[in-house]
Amino acid sequence: MLLDYFPMHTRFIRILLMLILFVPLQTEAQTNRKIGLYTGAGTERLSDKLDLGFDYQYRVHFFQFEYSHTIISLHKTHLEGHFTPQFNTTRYRNLDGADYFQTSYEAGLNISLAVRQEIITNNFSVYIMLGTGPHYIFGSPDRQISGFIFSDNLFIGAQVRVWEKLWLDIRPGFRHISNAETRHPNLGINSFNINFGFFLEIE
Repeated sequence: MLLDYFPMHTRFIRILLMLILFVPLQTEAQTNRKIGLYTGAGTERLSDKLDLGFDYQYRVHFFQFEYSHTIISLHKTHLEGHFTPQFNTTRYRNLDGADYFQTSYEAGLNISLAVRQEIITNNFSVYIMLGTGPHYIFGSPDRQISGFIFSDNLFIGAQVRVWEKLWLDIRPGFRHISNAETRHPNLGINSFNINFGFFLEIE
């Protein structure tokens, strides 16, 4: 069965899908749907003290579209589902003597849950987001075979209203990509990320 090949990722995706698609909204007034455009970057090293210490460099630039909707609202706390198709550019090299970066691409979809807390009602909020989803990478360092992978993400973000239905969103976080042991090598690629973009309320 497929579940035997992708035990952790498949179960997580199924739970996310059930929560996002099948948990009813409390009231129509609490429904909140947004679309957004994001860009950002990821790297394995932020400084001498914030370096993941692996034998590769992998730099990614994100170009993402996002759709989100509120699943449940309880006063100022909201549970949201997020769908994020993306196309990203990458530069990478092994640290075994390679003196130049190779360029490549990623494409995929992330499915995420976010718990949002309003700080200033209808104007400013913070959130934590956890997600995963299928991706395809066209090139990678030697530690990770290219092709089909999963992209697991953890973000802590903030959102502020800048004009009527327009919101600015900033989300630093951490990403791990690997293929659930379907092919080798599969040591994974990790990076610190920061993304920013704008959301537009559509309902």
